Amino acid sequence: MTSLGFVSSQSDHSLFILHTLISTTIVLVYVDDILVTGSDSQVVTRLIAALNSEFSLKDLETVNYFLGIEVTYIVDGIHICQAKYARDLLIKAQMAGTKPSPTPMTSGLRLSAHQGDPMVDVQM
Repeated sequence: MTSLGFVSSQSDHSLFILHTLISTTIVLVYVDDILVTGSDSQVVTRLIAALNSEFSLKDLETVNYFLGIEVTYIVDGIHICQAKYARDLLIKAQMAGTKPSPTPMTSGLRLSAHQGDPMVDVQM
């Protein structure tokens, strides 16, 4: 990815980001799973074609489930949830019948790009 101009994230070395004057493209690689997204669909399409010429890819188009995260598209963004992943872990650990416990975070928290203070270090 670095040979294509992408920079590896400091916080996650499997996350690659390419910022240009007109677009941002993000690639997340985990073993044999790759997620490609960006602000310009033509750039994303060209990148997928370039990767497909080097590797055997299966384009799943719109992401609904990736690495344990369910993705639902809503009018003003996306909703991500790990309920299925948590249920599968409970079944695997033979704990599916245990009582639920509250989570230490605010349930239903809506995140927005337009609220809060700007980040000091905007690099991912």
